[in-house]
Amino acid sequence: MRNFKEDIVNGIWEILRENIEQELSKESISVEAPRNRDFGDYTTNTALKIAKELHRKPMDVALYLRQELEIKCPWVEKITVVEPGFVNFFLGDQSLYEVLTRRASDDEGIFSRKDVPFHWQEKLQAFLEEDECRRNLKDMQYVHSRIHSILKLLREEGIRLEEVEEKQIVYEKSDLEKEVLRKLGAFSQQVEVALKHDRPEDILNYGMGLGKLYFKLHEKTLFRQLEKPRLHGALRIMEVMGLIIRTILEAFEIEAPEKM
Repeated sequence: MRNFKEDIVNGIWEILRENIEQELSKESISVEAPRNRDFGDYTTNTALKIAKELHRKPMDVALYLRQELEIKCPWVEKITVVEPGFVNFFLGDQSLYEVLTRRASDDEGIFSRKDVPFHWQEKLQAFLEEDECRRNLKDMQYVHSRIHSILKLLREEGIRLEEVEEKQIVYEKSDLEKEVLRKLGAFSQQVEVALKHDRPEDILNYGMGLGKLYFKLHEKTLFRQLEKPRLHGALRIMEVMGLIIRTILEAFEIEAPEKM
């Protein structure tokens, strides 16, 4: 599964090395998800950082990066440049929905018990002493059990997602659904940042936030009233949410209940 942030960083690094002869480490290239989605799914300030050294205007550098990145990152639907020199990336639906090809093995490769530093358990213990955190954790566990129960029940009724062809799946493609997909796609990035800054609570907060999105997405969904293609789409998204939540809970040795 594509790591969007990593691919953009690699694209910028290759452009700087090959065309501008500017040596920057990949770690120094900042690509982040902006708080305001009007600025895209990802944004970079690289042009602002290197313009002075290149004796060029930041906007000129940003425009050049956009031109080259449109070639290197064809999976990005749109790339824009904003004053004073930010480059913004907008993912198309096809890229967003790629996250739904995720399987349990993908998440275990991103984050598992062996990746958890020993001292994180102590830090998490202090974090979970807060009442709000305990409530959010319980909600997260409930979401996992709820997803497991729904998938199990429908599986017993003959709906097996592994046997459903892509042409039999229809997604709602609402703003909320796409927000969920962006959240799912940010999992590897969240783990990377948390490990770098020694903040295990960020990963748990991510999982809790995913649980809250589940309630927003499905609080009024009547699954049995959905037509089969839409039902398949809703279940596919739910399945991936459950996989990631389970991965986080098990990595921290917290119960991922199948029934509550």
